[in-house]
Amino acid sequence: MKINHVFYSSCLAAALTIGGMLHASAASYLWGNTNYPMIGTTADMPDTGLYLDINSAAVKEDTADRVDVAAIILNVVQGQVSEKKVVRFRLADNQKNYVLDSRDHWMILPDSEDNPFSQAAVLLRQKVGHSTRKQTVTYLWNNTNYPMISDTSDLQDTGVYMDINSATVKDISDDGISVAVIILNVVEGQVQEQKVVSFRLAEDGNNFVLGSSGKWQAIPHKEGQPYDLAARLLRKDIGGEEHRAKYEKEVDQILYEQQQEVQKTEDDNMVDKRVEEAEAAQKAAENKDADNQAGQPAAEKGTDSGDSAAEGTQQKKDDDTIKVEIESKPIVEITSSSSNQ
Repeated sequence: MKINHVFYSSCLAAALTIGGMLHASAASYLWGNTNYPMIGTTADMPDTGLYLDINSAAVKEDTADRVDVAAIILNVVQGQVSEKKVVRFRLADNQKNYVLDSRDHWMILPDSEDNPFSQAAVLLRQKVGHSTRKQTVTYLWNNTNYPMISDTSDLQDTGVYMDINSATVKDISDDGISVAVIILNVVEGQVQEQKVVSFRLAEDGNNFVLGSSGKWQAIPHKEGQPYDLAARLLRKDIGGEEHRAKYEKEVDQILYEQQQEVQKTEDDNMVDKRVEEAEAAQKAAENKDADNQAGQPAAEKGTDSGDSAAEGTQQKKDDDTIKVEIESKPIVEITSSSSNQ
């Protein structure tokens, strides 16, 4: 992160106005806490000035001839933090120190006790041990793809190594990336054990390792810490040219999948909304039909029932009527011809 130009100017102004008072303030700490050494005074009041949060120091990049470190500087007035900034320093092996300004330019710092940033750089050198340490990396089978991260024995090709070729970007977030890599436990060139370890490389320079409980654990920046060296080597490899194409492909794939997931969520929400709207419309239609049936005119119903009753009465009359039919038959009288005579 770049430092604010106004903030940087205020730090220089404090150095120029206070001058030699800075040396005397080296033993002063904010709230009496040694994790917050004073690097510049701004007023003659207790707990007032510029302080370095030494615990915030994070190695951003480590090369053969320098190390870049990010740290928080606090502007405090009577114990109250009025402003804080993440400032990036470059500590070179030739003992020259630099600070990154708001224009992304590395400005060389004077070797002076009157400059707050110079004081901070000195303290940061002590913190990361870069002024006295030369980290030499050895490799398994003399293969640069397998750097040693922990020396466990004086035997050749024995120790803990990282398979840098196995490094794979697993996730991307606003404040960093997650990378999985294979760690090897080797004895005399023979791999005894291997496991996949996940690291989170944060934007602010801090590194984390995924513990067995599934939670991210901060990795301390100190010599002899295997995961600290592994994380720094990963940062260097990701920022290098050798495997850039591979990492860019993995990042593009993750971004694509994230975009697809967002689109799927939006589509699912749209479908749910349409289903809810359709159900609401159907319910409204059903309610409307029920209201129409409840409000049908009574007269119309009465007419229908009356007609039915009339038809029933007429049918009953027809059933009760006695029909009489008189049939007349001709009377035939037979007479004898003899009697007439």
